Amino acid sequence: MEFMLVGEIKFKNKNIAIFRDKNFRHTFLEKDGENYSYLDYETYMEIDRIYNKKILYFPGEVKKGQKFKFVPKMLVSIGGALVAVTLTLTGCQNVNAVSDMQIVMPHNLFDAHEFISEDYYSIDESSKQIYIYSDEALTQFLPNEYKENPTYEQLYSAIAENQNIDDNFKEYMYEFVDNLQKANMNLDLRPFYMNIKTLKVDYVSMADMKGITGGKAEGVFMPDRHTIYINKEREDESLLNVVKPHEIGHMMNNLYFDYKGYTAIRDFSRNGSYGFMVEEGMDSLFVDTIYGMDPSELPYRFVNNYSKALIDSTDYSFETYINGSITEYENTLANEMEYSMSQEYPLMDLMYDISNAGTEYIYEEYDRANYTKIDMTFAYIYFNNLITNTSSYEDVLKIYQDYIDTIIANNENGVIINIDSVNMVLKNVLQEKNLQYDISDNLYDNVQISQLNTNNIAK
Repeated sequence: MEFMLVGEIKFKNKNIAIFRDKNFRHTFLEKDGENYSYLDYETYMEIDRIYNKKILYFPGEVKKGQKFKFVPKMLVSIGGALVAVTLTLTGCQNVNAVSDMQIVMPHNLFDAHEFISEDYYSIDESSKQIYIYSDEALTQFLPNEYKENPTYEQLYSAIAENQNIDDNFKEYMYEFVDNLQKANMNLDLRPFYMNIKTLKVDYVSMADMKGITGGKAEGVFMPDRHTIYINKEREDESLLNVVKPHEIGHMMNNLYFDYKGYTAIRDFSRNGSYGFMVEEGMDSLFVDTIYGMDPSELPYRFVNNYSKALIDSTDYSFETYINGSITEYENTLANEMEYSMSQEYPLMDLMYDISNAGTEYIYEEYDRANYTKIDMTFAYIYFNNLITNTSSYEDVLKIYQDYIDTIIANNENGVIINIDSVNMVLKNVLQEKNLQYDISDNLYDNVQISQLNTNNIAK
């Protein structure tokens, strides 16, 4: 198996190297200088839940708390060349007390020649899986009866006919379809239609939910099981009113179905990594938008808010999100960053920073100082696209206020923006567009930002 070194993160004071295989699955090693070592079981599981979504790829032979040895060499593809990386026992103590055991990288091996990758789908012969990343690619794999986009009447009928959905949850689904129709977007509804046909809704205990998701969750859609799980112990109906549409939203572009002996997978996030966090944020934003919903209860505010700024200022849209994959999100940022003041900020670093910051935000560990470049990048994209060389001073103030309000989202628990970075970006954009407006460092004092928002402005 070849692994590509795709990035590094800081996690609980450890330097973690992230490797990706040809299935877009990720594995993780602790890095100490030029040496790499396996992580302890608990740390590996925490990171795996972030980057590999619902599937755990830790070696099955290793039990919780057990120390182990591993193969001292592996081949890693770095920059297209295969190099040998030495794995050391850094951090492992008393290893001699453990029975002799060798662990290879935690993935099933397969012949590289049996992996076919195209721009919008990939085929893994070893696992008999096809990953599909766009509505166009999906067409060639769908059964004939599902190749045409369904009507909204067909969606309503499919909900009514599915006996595995209880009447209460059907009402949520009818409401979702109502809002979809009112939104009048050009969406590929085929995955949603097929998911409705096979959907089961299961109400489970919090303990069972933890076993399903690996963590705390009020609800989850598992496309491989064709099931939405809902925490039956949650009595706060207002929270469930938010959770249920969010999980229904995941049915729009996640789908598993059989295709000629393969499992075909319509996948936005490309099976894990930072795509998972972007997908959660985009689903949150999509559902918020079509419902006109108060988003304050949802945990994906960080990615949601920055993605809204991207949608409001570029060609990226909800249609692009539903009909495509993380690739279009990446491409939009890459095209915009080509002209930005942050050209030294690699796209891969930005994507991992978005994912890491989003995760820290969920667990209340977010430190804005670590992510100044995110503010600079998105602020530049927003200002550069919306401010023109004919914009008035009032226009500039309105665009500035809209950006701050979008990122903070009028929520006292919202994202803390780095105002110094945003102000610096604005000055540069105005200079590039030959606009001679006097912009002070305290510009935010001159616009009508709510008192609630000022709690989130940090310098």
